[in-house]
Amino acid sequence: MSGPFFSVIVPTYNRADMVTETVESILAQTFKDLELIIVDDGSTDNTKEVIARYLSDPRVQYIYQENKERGAARNRGAGGAKGRYLLFLDSDDIALPQHLEKAHALITKRGTDKVLWLHGNYSAYINGRVIDIKRKSLEGWILKKLLKINAIWIGTVVIRKDFFDQLLFDESLSISEDREFAVRAAFKAPVFYQPEPTVLMREHNDRSMRSPQLVERDVPRAIDKIFSNNEMKPITKKYRRIAYSYCYILILITWFSAGSPLKAEYYLKKAFKENPAIIFNPKFIKWFLRIYVLPLKNFSARHNRVLYITYNGLCQPLGQSQVVPYLVGLSQEGYKIAVLSFEHRHERDFEKEMDTVKTRLDRADIRWVALKYHKHPRFFSSVFDILHGLLRAFVEFLEEPYGIVHARSYVPAMIGLVSKKMLRTRFIFDMRGMMADEKVDAGQWTHRSMSYRITKWAEKKMLENADAVVVLTEKIKAYLRRFAYIKARITVIPTCVDTRRFPPMSVPQRNNMRRAFGLSDDRLVVVYSGSLGTWYLFDKMVEFFKATKTSHSQAFFLILNRNERGYAEHILGKYGIEVADYMIKSLSPDDVHGYLWASDIGLSFIKPSFSKQSSAPTKLAEYLACGLPVIANAGVGDVEEVLGRTNTGAVVHAFNDTEYKRVFEQAMGLIDDPDFRQRAYGTVKDTMSVEVGVQRYKEIYDSL
Repeated sequence: MSGPFFSVIVPTYNRADMVTETVESILAQTFKDLELIIVDDGSTDNTKEVIARYLSDPRVQYIYQENKERGAARNRGAGGAKGRYLLFLDSDDIALPQHLEKAHALITKRGTDKVLWLHGNYSAYINGRVIDIKRKSLEGWILKKLLKINAIWIGTVVIRKDFFDQLLFDESLSISEDREFAVRAAFKAPVFYQPEPTVLMREHNDRSMRSPQLVERDVPRAIDKIFSNNEMKPITKKYRRIAYSYCYILILITWFSAGSPLKAEYYLKKAFKENPAIIFNPKFIKWFLRIYVLPLKNFSARHNRVLYITYNGLCQPLGQSQVVPYLVGLSQEGYKIAVLSFEHRHERDFEKEMDTVKTRLDRADIRWVALKYHKHPRFFSSVFDILHGLLRAFVEFLEEPYGIVHARSYVPAMIGLVSKKMLRTRFIFDMRGMMADEKVDAGQWTHRSMSYRITKWAEKKMLENADAVVVLTEKIKAYLRRFAYIKARITVIPTCVDTRRFPPMSVPQRNNMRRAFGLSDDRLVVVYSGSLGTWYLFDKMVEFFKATKTSHSQAFFLILNRNERGYAEHILGKYGIEVADYMIKSLSPDDVHGYLWASDIGLSFIKPSFSKQSSAPTKLAEYLACGLPVIANAGVGDVEEVLGRTNTGAVVHAFNDTEYKRVFEQAMGLIDDPDFRQRAYGTVKDTMSVEVGVQRYKEIYDSL
């Protein structure tokens, strides 16, 4: 009777607490034609008793030998194997159910006569979490690649038994025996690659590669073995210096991780002396910065230091109403904040607004670096801003190291992602919206455009690597949860309002304010506050107001907008709205509160689209804080759910007179409700106030 297709060999030593999971992962394979050979390399714990429960399965064998290290244990298992192909899985790792099935499919497709050996992709397994490892396909004659760096993990290797018998593991090596073995295999035959991750490499403190003493002793020995092989010398000799240089980088990483920067520095110097050209290698640069440039003594003291990066200028209304209050609140919670912003210096009253913001930040002991925002040329201006921001972020780190980078939207998130990789910071991706999809929905990009594809690629990288993700709506949170590559906690923090800037007013105060603004008591004031272009359906809002005039002849339209007066007047004229029935005011952020309190109904029509499920309009919280019933349209973030749940507004499902009349009557009913203003303000205090937002951000900071 012929043997099985696969022989899986599991060497183990004192891992009774882990080996059962490894064994069960093999026995649970979807491809059943296998045998499992467990080689106990002299364990002194209860490994034998633990394995005994599996020996009733005829596919399982147990072999005990005196301790001779993994290479000898693998060779012992392979010596008695009956399978056509061999696999070597360590006793702390886990095979996913389709591991053998995928390998068999590749071998069958390519042919057993051609596939002498193959390897595959894998994921890390850390504290019960599966973390994908992005690896490039490595196939064919890969000897030169393997001479530079160990790019094949033995846990994914499948090798034909007759080919293995020509090689065997070097039993004199305690670690890196798999690299030395792979180099000899690569010298003799091309390797095939299976790209789907089918094995989990368990990360834990007892892995041999975590021991700097062992790595320091045996990794160079493995390199010595490789370059003393006379058969390979004609090819390998010119790679000798490069290989040793990379070897020293590996040793320095283990010493650095073990808390010995001086030993790490020693091996960094050895790497340079062995091969000076390594200074151009990104890994060398990274560790040079960590060892010589970054103030390591402050690493443990920087957990409460935050670099907050925003692409919205703090001098803009959004910056003053949204970003600055959060920063001040978090500073009061004990976090040391530095903020990096990109300012629109060309805008009117910039210098005045800058003085105002600086005063607020100075009082809160917040350091502010104001960079110039660049708008042209498109896309490349953003690239320039990212590079400029990275430089400034790095300078800030040198002056006072921070432990958290809080990136508000996409351009800052690119800076945050690089900071995480280079400076070992925690990275918060505060998404705000779905930038690429918004550009498509706005008609500025297409799904095939280079800008869209680059931005979506960057979005995935940022979500993959974030330590925390913040979104504005429950809808987008539910959408993002579908993606397995997002491992970070997702927190919803809607657009909030600073209630100190929007304090409640009494009825007499409100009436006095209306008279001061020239609004008589009989006028019903419908207000819109914000931008008018792209997403904001100002023409539909004017259409709604015109319909309102038929029901309430004293209706008055108040438009609070800073820079689009000409466009507003054009649309109002197009719909025949009399000048006496509207007012357009350009206000500073501090003056908006008074005009909202002087109004009766807040209006917000936004173009519904796929990307707008992530949107939480700022004006929603501001209207409610000022006691205004809100009329909005469906299809925008959580607006419909919030207004319905709190009974604080009405939602338009179609832009027509019937719907306009329905929601207007609903809003008028809320105005007549004596409890409405208290309910609206309470909704803001409980769910959409800066105080609530600060506490949620603090929870994220504390968790990191």
